[in-house]
Amino acid sequence: MFFGVCFLKRSFAITSSDFVQVDPTHWVLDLRQLVGPNFYEVRDICLFLPSGSGIDEASALSLYIQAGSGPWEYRGCVCRPRPSEVFPLQWPLSAGDPGMAAQIGVTLEPLAKAAQREELVAGSKEDFAKRVAVDLFRFMESFHDTNTGASVSQLGGSLVIPADCLDKWFTKFQHKFRRDPEFLTRQTNTL
Repeated sequence: MFFGVCFLKRSFAITSSDFVQVDPTHWVLDLRQLVGPNFYEVRDICLFLPSGSGIDEASALSLYIQAGSGPWEYRGCVCRPRPSEVFPLQWPLSAGDPGMAAQIGVTLEPLAKAAQREELVAGSKEDFAKRVAVDLFRFMESFHDTNTGASVSQLGGSLVIPADCLDKWFTKFQHKFRRDPEFLTRQTNTL
């Protein structure tokens, strides 16, 4: 076994020998054959290197997904210093089509190339944090002075909010997130 994956709460370990090896550095797994037409309900995957894996210090195994005929999308990588990781699959919105193909791809590539992709992922996480902050700000901005009817912008730029504002926002955020875990990643407007 060169590597393995596990779909959290959905599967036992699946080894590299269960994948179709396309060439010496690429493996593909048809997810629909494994979990059926509701593949898009599989939200997380763990990619791991077994003890004594043949991967060298200068290489990484990168994980990709493909839904339908769409492009392969990078999700993360593992390497000797970090031999396992859990990645959100984040299927595209169109992935709900029951007739659509879904594949997991694993690629052996230089660690430097994977590190460049990881920098982009880190930037995406920073963007996600910014989107959470924007959501909170917009929620706080919705409060106004009920005595004078003045909006936040008419109070000299000061933001006057109720003491329990964070609790109210977090409750609202949890409800939105449970309904649609991708709602923040689809938003395009920021501050």
